[in-house]
Amino acid sequence: MFADVVSSIAAGLSGQSEMLNARPHRRAESQTEHRTIAAAVARGSAVEAEDAVRFHLEQVREALSLSLTEPQRKSPPQRAARSRRPAPT
Repeated sequence: MFADVVSSIAAGLSGQSEMLNARPHRRAESQTEHRTIAAAVARGSAVEAEDAVRFHLEQVREALSLSLTEPQRKSPPQRAARSRRPAPT
């Protein structure tokens, strides 16, 4: 049962991550934030790790808020492919 819960949470986070990382520069920023958290944990600094996690979650909250309040951007219309006619022989 625990594995099912973890799997469900991971699936939910994956969808959220995809949505947020679609924002310009967010993926790179998120990776930097995660590295900062990991480095603080590796140093054994609970205070730095906590600060880094709080900062990351604030950035996620801001990106999510912007994603939910901005109008959806529509993809440019696709042009119909031109068919190439064989050259007359």
